[in-house]
Amino acid sequence: MASDRPTNIFRSLDGKGSKEIYPKLRKNADKHFKAAELLVNAGDFANSIAHLILGSEELVKSFVLVLQAYDFPVKKIANYDKLFTHHVARHNLLKEFYSIYRFITGIVEWPDWNKGSSFLSNFIKVLNYGVAVLNTSVENYEWWNNADQMKQHCFYLDYNTIGTFDPAAIDRKAYETTFNITKKFREDLRLMVILIERASAPALGELKEAFIFSGLVEQIDESIMRKKS
Repeated sequence: MASDRPTNIFRSLDGKGSKEIYPKLRKNADKHFKAAELLVNAGDFANSIAHLILGSEELVKSFVLVLQAYDFPVKKIANYDKLFTHHVARHNLLKEFYSIYRFITGIVEWPDWNKGSSFLSNFIKVLNYGVAVLNTSVENYEWWNNADQMKQHCFYLDYNTIGTFDPAAIDRKAYETTFNITKKFREDLRLMVILIERASAPALGELKEAFIFSGLVEQIDESIMRKKS
């Protein structure tokens, strides 16, 4: 029997279509962040946390469509569609965020970048800089590793052998941790999108080469399919 469930067709979008859709995803993410702000002001820390996580998930979808819009080879990722349909796939990408985007981190933050050398000739230095960033992101990794479970706890009262888990017990400290982690993610993603949108054709070509050369297609696919650690 045929299913009435709509089929995910983000993959089918061409560059023009992707450029029309990714700002809408970003706008929807902003709605979640605004809802989080309203909820925390009302003293509802649990639902505020949930909306911060939901907004971050939408930003992941938006960003991969940015890459698709500018012809990065993301469609070669074997499990690419899961980034649009599976919460865990997006959380996996988020928890490994610094390793996945380290080639761009080097461009944005590496202090010696604007000294006349091409990206590829300096790639090893940039990669090493990214690894140094990765080594400082353990807290980020561990937090995103548990983000989906946190979101469920924020929405639902649960009872198990340990006792009752009530969303009302989630406090401001938990909210502040979530806010700080998602705020950093939002800021970094904004810089990455600006970098891609404003890149000249030669610079964009170098970014695409770096994306392929660094094995990010394989890394992202492994990240999507990795079981929770």
